[in-house]
Amino acid sequence: VTGKNMFSVPHTVNPTTGIFVVGVHFVGVDHLVFDHNEVYDSGIFAAFFSNVTYARITNNYIHQPKPLTALKFTDGIHFIGPDSFLWIQNNRVNAGDDSIALNADDGNRTDSGDPNYANSQFPGVKWGWITDAHIDNNTLDYSYFGLRLYGATELIDRVSVTNMSGTACGITASLEGLTKLGSGNFGKINIDGWTLQTDGTCDSYKEPYNFLVSSNYVDLRISNVSIANPGVNWPVFTQTRADGGILSLRNWDLNTQTSTFSNVI
Repeated sequence: VTGKNMFSVPHTVNPTTGIFVVGVHFVGVDHLVFDHNEVYDSGIFAAFFSNVTYARITNNYIHQPKPLTALKFTDGIHFIGPDSFLWIQNNRVNAGDDSIALNADDGNRTDSGDPNYANSQFPGVKWGWITDAHIDNNTLDYSYFGLRLYGATELIDRVSVTNMSGTACGITASLEGLTKLGSGNFGKINIDGWTLQTDGTCDSYKEPYNFLVSSNYVDLRISNVSIANPGVNWPVFTQTRADGGILSLRNWDLNTQTSTFSNVI
């Protein structure tokens, strides 16, 4: 893998075709089991899935060499809709972009942005809803972004995230609306058990948020959060735009022994 992507980052694309080189790539699979694998130093996404149902992504070690390379798109576990009934558990991830991503309207949809470039026109990858996903007991060694839920008009619903731990240098979790195409369409998102925190050192992105919300949602619940020294001058929960339904923040333990911490919300 020697070709350069649109940001002139080397070792990302096939130099002949110009297409991104992923680690593993599954499109259109029913009853997928991806278990006890190691994926190291992929060109871009380490593990990429689209149009899958009843998928078990478990007990994998997905990692990039350090130092991480910005703008290389080395996501850890990356889903583009449509996808349903996902079980993502006991994985260890170190990623140069999103560690775990559920992207409903990304892919080959016009004007969707990353990764909608000539480099990423993968056959068979479209876009669509993502429903019934359980993300449990995953550890992030280090990453630019931790958990990223991303969509415009397609539904992302019934997502449960439990026992997330580790460290990020940028955003720990984001629920984002794809602003060019829509404000997001999130149903019920439940996060329960969270010790993942950021050290705010991703200077290339300059977004060291903890929880960042910019999408419409019906029901967002974040409980049992334990963060010692958030370490960056941003609130722990930030909502920048969009219409919120039920917002529940319960059982938060914030040990803020640093002068750079601003406020909770």
